[in-house]
Amino acid sequence: MENNEFPQTAERILKAALMGLAKWTNEHVSLDDYLDQDVAPELRPPVSSMLFEYFRNKALVDRIVDSKCARVPKPRYQRLLKMTTTQCFFQSGIRAESAVNVAVDLARQNYGKSASGFINGVLRNILRTGLDEYQKAAAGNPLSRFPRILQKRWKQVFNAGELQLMSTALTQEAPFTFRLTGELSEEELDLIKAVKLPEFEWAPNMVFFSTDDCKELFRQNFLSTGRIYIQDPATALAPCMVEIKGGERILDMCAAPGGKALILAERLKGSGELVAADRSDKRQELTRENFENRNLNCKIIVGAATELRFPAESFDIVLADVPCTNTGVFRHKADALWRFNKASLDDTLKLQLSILEKAAELVAPGGKIIYSTCSIEHEENQTQIEEFLTNNTNFRLLKQQLLLPTSSHDGAFAAIMVKK
Repeated sequence: MENNEFPQTAERILKAALMGLAKWTNEHVSLDDYLDQDVAPELRPPVSSMLFEYFRNKALVDRIVDSKCARVPKPRYQRLLKMTTTQCFFQSGIRAESAVNVAVDLARQNYGKSASGFINGVLRNILRTGLDEYQKAAAGNPLSRFPRILQKRWKQVFNAGELQLMSTALTQEAPFTFRLTGELSEEELDLIKAVKLPEFEWAPNMVFFSTDDCKELFRQNFLSTGRIYIQDPATALAPCMVEIKGGERILDMCAAPGGKALILAERLKGSGELVAADRSDKRQELTRENFENRNLNCKIIVGAATELRFPAESFDIVLADVPCTNTGVFRHKADALWRFNKASLDDTLKLQLSILEKAAELVAPGGKIIYSTCSIEHEENQTQIEEFLTNNTNFRLLKQQLLLPTSSHDGAFAAIMVKK
């Protein structure tokens, strides 16, 4: 151990990760919500890293632990074994032997001598076997890290090359990306070690960067002064797909924290009218802050998308960036894949369709609906559009596009429908 504080810090990190996994399992709390609400700021980076690495490698870690247990352990023992296995094989911040020692000590303090002996035996056995042996069993299956329900679905839809790209993306931490919403000098870009990304065809004239030095970026005032916006390139698909001539009345129905609405406001260039709605009062505070920091005009309101009270046919463009299963953003929400099931999909489809129907009511003749998700599921995207058009013959499809997740960007879908 490097110093006397190391064991205590390592134990605090492990405890926080275990609590996060318990809340995710038992209370259906998302990782983002847990990290935002329950983790001390100084612990957030290592706890976030551990939890996200676990969910990126959940299928493999679970198989490893299960293979070394003669019977199913108690849930609290399972969580400890899985978190520590994640540390041993997928993290570099702590030596494997040290991670095991911390886990065994924690088990002894909280569960007793017998439990600590069990934890110690299983973890030492896992380390003796080594990661390579476990990975051999998954060789040749690019989807082995995904939940079985998604493996089955995706094999029916995507080709081998697409599946390999998605598998590679899942194993990598998402790069920290941002786009310019103001100006940064070359010296400022060098200071935060910014690397300019190639232009994405779905986001013309938008300049995206990545950086490995998030700490320095946040030490500067680039974000608070509106000179950058932290955003994945795929989020620009929907707001850039629609033609904007100037002077349009635009509604973003599910806007918070305002990333897509900002792009729409920029493209309006001070003309027309933009309304950003969202059901979350707290998240709309972020939307308001984002617009104020960039001196952009927007009417910000709080209200559920299906309950918005505007006169019929009030808008020329309505963006319906609907709630979805998030299967396209696993680089940022790795735990979302493990929530996916048929029941939740069906509920999500109903909500999406009800929001689309509301959008149809609010858009003017000749106006357009932009339908958008961060899912790659056919039912939420192409099939949803087909059903809407079948039920609403006064609309026609203008265009649609699906982005599959890669190491460079998240997945996304967008479609434009025009009202006849």
